[in-house]
Amino acid sequence: MSVILRAICSASSGLSSEPSGSFMRIEISFGLPNSWIVGSPKDAPAGDAIVAIGATLGAAPIDLTGKTKLLEAVDLLALADAVVSNDSGLMHVAGALGRPVVAIYGSTSPDVTPPLGPRSAVAEIELPCRPCFQRVCPLGHTNCLNLLTPALVEEKLFQSA
Repeated sequence: MSVILRAICSASSGLSSEPSGSFMRIEISFGLPNSWIVGSPKDAPAGDAIVAIGATLGAAPIDLTGKTKLLEAVDLLALADAVVSNDSGLMHVAGALGRPVVAIYGSTSPDVTPPLGPRSAVAEIELPCRPCFQRVCPLGHTNCLNLLTPALVEEKLFQSA
Protein backbone atom coordinates (compact mmCIF):
# COMPACT_ATOMS: atom_id res chain seq x y z
CA MET A 1 0.00 0.00 0.00
CA SER A 2 1.23 3.46 -0.84
CA VAL A 3 0.39 6.38 1.40
CA ILE A 4 0.31 9.69 -0.40
CA LEU A 5 1.18 12.51 1.94
CA ARG A 6 -0.17 15.86 0.89
CA ALA A 7 0.39 19.24 2.43
CA ILE A 8 -2.10 22.06 2.56
CA CYS A 9 -0.60 25.45 3.26
CA SER A 10 -3.18 27.68 4.82
CA ALA A 11 -3.07 31.37 5.53
CA SER A 12 -5.91 33.32 7.05
CA SER A 13 -4.75 36.86 6.44
CA GLY A 14 -7.07 38.41 3.93
CA LEU A 15 -7.88 37.43 0.38
CA SER A 16 -4.49 35.95 -0.34
CA SER A 17 -5.92 33.03 1.58
CA GLU A 18 -8.58 30.59 0.55
CA PRO A 19 -11.84 31.02 2.53
CA SER A 20 -12.37 28.01 4.74
CA GLY A 21 -15.45 26.77 2.88
CA SER A 22 -13.77 26.80 -0.51
CA PHE A 23 -10.55 25.43 0.91
CA MET A 24 -12.47 22.58 2.55
CA ARG A 25 -14.10 21.65 -0.77
CA ILE A 26 -10.69 21.66 -2.43
CA GLU A 27 -9.11 19.71 0.42
CA ILE A 28 -11.79 17.02 0.40
CA SER A 29 -11.23 16.53 -3.31
CA PHE A 30 -7.46 16.69 -2.84
CA GLY A 31 -7.15 13.82 -0.38
CA LEU A 32 -8.21 14.80 3.11
CA PRO A 33 -7.32 11.57 4.94
CA ASN A 34 -3.61 11.72 4.12
CA SER A 35 -2.99 15.43 4.51
CA TRP A 36 -1.06 17.76 6.72
CA ILE A 37 -2.30 21.29 7.20
CA VAL A 38 0.54 23.71 7.87
CA GLY A 39 0.49 27.42 8.59
CA SER A 40 1.05 30.02 11.25
CA PRO A 41 -0.85 30.34 14.56
CA LYS A 42 -3.27 32.81 12.94
CA ASP A 43 -4.21 30.04 10.48
CA ALA A 44 -5.47 27.80 13.30
CA PRO A 45 -9.18 28.66 12.75
CA ALA A 46 -8.90 27.58 9.09
CA GLY A 47 -7.09 24.41 10.16
CA ASP A 48 -9.79 23.69 12.74
CA ALA A 49 -12.49 24.14 10.12
CA ILE A 50 -10.81 21.72 7.72
CA VAL A 51 -10.41 19.13 10.49
CA ALA A 52 -14.06 19.54 11.52
CA ILE A 53 -15.34 18.86 8.01
CA GLY A 54 -12.93 15.93 7.78
CA ALA A 55 -14.39 14.46 10.96
CA THR A 56 -17.87 14.49 9.41
CA LEU A 57 -16.45 12.45 6.52
CA GLY A 58 -14.53 9.98 8.68
CA ALA A 59 -11.17 11.51 7.77
CA ALA A 60 -8.49 12.84 10.06
CA PRO A 61 -6.06 15.24 8.43
CA ILE A 62 -3.24 16.31 10.71
CA ASP A 63 -3.61 19.96 11.63
CA LEU A 64 -0.20 21.47 12.32
CA THR A 65 -1.19 25.11 11.98
CA GLY A 66 0.71 27.08 14.59
CA LYS A 67 2.41 23.94 15.89
CA THR A 68 5.59 23.89 13.81
CA LYS A 69 8.58 26.11 13.52
CA LEU A 70 9.51 27.26 10.03
CA LEU A 71 12.24 24.65 9.60
CA GLU A 72 9.84 21.89 10.66
CA ALA A 73 7.29 23.11 8.11
CA VAL A 74 10.03 23.06 5.46
CA ASP A 75 10.85 19.46 6.41
CA LEU A 76 7.18 18.46 6.09
CA LEU A 77 6.88 20.14 2.71
CA ALA A 78 10.00 18.28 1.55
CA LEU A 79 8.24 14.99 2.38
CA ALA A 80 4.92 15.86 0.73
CA ASP A 81 3.95 14.17 -2.51
CA ALA A 82 2.00 17.30 -3.46
CA VAL A 83 1.21 20.73 -2.04
CA VAL A 84 -1.83 22.97 -2.44
CA SER A 85 -1.24 26.48 -1.16
CA ASN A 86 -2.46 30.01 -1.36
CA ASP A 87 -0.01 32.68 -2.51
CA SER A 88 2.27 32.46 0.52
CA GLY A 89 5.82 31.97 1.66
CA LEU A 90 5.24 28.24 2.19
CA MET A 91 4.07 27.95 -1.42
CA HIS A 92 7.41 29.38 -2.54
CA VAL A 93 9.28 27.03 -0.20
CA ALA A 94 7.44 24.01 -1.59
CA GLY A 95 8.28 25.11 -5.13
CA ALA A 96 11.93 25.61 -4.24
CA LEU A 97 11.95 22.08 -2.83
CA GLY A 98 10.77 20.78 -6.19
CA ARG A 99 7.44 19.49 -4.88
CA PRO A 100 4.41 19.48 -7.17
CA VAL A 101 2.60 22.68 -6.17
CA VAL A 102 -0.76 24.13 -7.03
CA ALA A 103 -0.70 27.80 -6.09
CA ILE A 104 -4.13 29.33 -5.51
CA TYR A 105 -4.44 32.99 -6.43
CA GLY A 106 -7.45 35.06 -5.43
CA SER A 107 -6.91 38.77 -5.02
CA THR A 108 -3.20 38.45 -5.84
CA SER A 109 -1.53 37.69 -9.15
CA PRO A 110 1.00 35.13 -10.33
CA ASP A 111 2.37 37.93 -12.53
CA VAL A 112 3.70 39.54 -9.35
CA THR A 113 4.64 36.54 -7.17
CA PRO A 114 4.63 33.41 -9.32
CA PRO A 115 5.49 29.97 -8.03
CA LEU A 116 9.01 29.34 -9.29
CA GLY A 117 9.39 25.61 -8.86
CA PRO A 118 9.69 23.42 -11.94
CA ARG A 119 6.61 21.44 -10.89
CA SER A 120 4.29 24.34 -10.12
CA ALA A 121 0.88 25.20 -11.52
CA VAL A 122 -1.41 28.15 -10.90
CA ALA A 123 -5.11 27.90 -10.03
CA GLU A 124 -6.95 31.14 -10.67
CA ILE A 125 -10.02 32.39 -12.44
CA GLU A 126 -10.25 35.45 -14.64
CA LEU A 127 -12.57 38.14 -13.38
CA PRO A 128 -12.71 41.82 -14.28
CA CYS A 129 -12.22 42.73 -10.60
CA ARG A 130 -8.98 40.81 -10.08
CA PRO A 131 -6.32 41.14 -9.12
CA CYS A 132 -7.28 43.80 -6.63
CA PHE A 133 -4.60 43.00 -4.02
CA GLN A 134 -7.08 43.84 -1.25
CA ARG A 135 -7.33 41.89 2.01
CA VAL A 136 -11.09 42.41 2.11
CA CYS A 137 -13.12 42.12 -1.09
CA PRO A 138 -14.14 45.67 -2.04
CA LEU A 139 -17.18 44.24 -3.87
CA GLY A 140 -18.18 41.97 -0.98
CA HIS A 141 -18.40 38.71 -2.97
CA THR A 142 -14.87 37.20 -2.88
CA ASN A 143 -15.65 35.47 -6.17
CA CYS A 144 -11.95 35.29 -7.01
CA LEU A 145 -11.78 32.47 -4.48
CA ASN A 146 -15.35 31.29 -4.08
CA LEU A 147 -15.63 30.40 -7.76
CA LEU A 148 -12.47 28.28 -7.76
CA THR A 149 -13.44 24.64 -7.93
CA PRO A 150 -11.81 21.48 -6.60
CA ALA A 151 -11.87 20.18 -10.18
CA LEU A 152 -9.70 23.08 -11.36
CA VAL A 153 -7.21 22.55 -8.53
CA GLU A 154 -7.11 18.82 -9.19
CA GLU A 155 -6.53 19.41 -12.92
CA LYS A 156 -3.65 21.75 -12.09
CA LEU A 157 -2.24 19.20 -9.65
CA PHE A 158 -2.03 16.61 -12.40
CA GLN A 159 -0.26 19.17 -14.60
CA SER A 160 2.35 19.87 -11.91
CA ALA A 161 3.05 16.24 -10.97
